[in-house]
Amino acid sequence: MSEELRRALREREREKELRRERRNEFRRDVLAVASGPEGERFLRRLLDDADIFLPGFRPDPEGAFHAGRRDAGLRLWRLLRENLPPERFAAIALAERPDPLAIVADTGRNDDGVAAADGDDTLLGEFF
Repeated sequence: MSEELRRALREREREKELRRERRNEFRRDVLAVASGPEGERFLRRLLDDADIFLPGFRPDPEGAFHAGRRDAGLRLWRLLRENLPPERFAAIALAERPDPLAIVADTGRNDDGVAAADGDDTLLGEFF
C-alpha cells in the first residue's frame, strides 16, 4: 500500500471520528436541554409552532414559509426521537398542553402573558 493511500485512509478515519464526536456532543446537548421541565416545555413549543401534524402544503401566499417552518420542526422531531431515551421523547411528544391559538384569541396574549406581535403568537414568530 502506498504512503499516499495510507495518508488518505488515516484522514478518512479522523473524519469519521470527528463526525462521531459531533454526534455524541449533539446527543449530550439534546439530553441536557430535555432534562428538565423548562427544556421539555421549550422543545414542545418549538414542535407545536412548527405545525408538524398539519399538512405541509398551504395554498396561500405564505405557504413556502410555513413549509420551511414545518420542515425544521420535522427535523427536530427526528433528532429528538433518535437521540432521547424513549421515555424522555414520549414526555415531550405526548404531553397535554393548551392550544396557543385559543389562548391568544381569548386574551390577545400568548401563554406567557406577552402580547402577540402582528398576530403571530408562535414562539418562532417571537424571534423571527
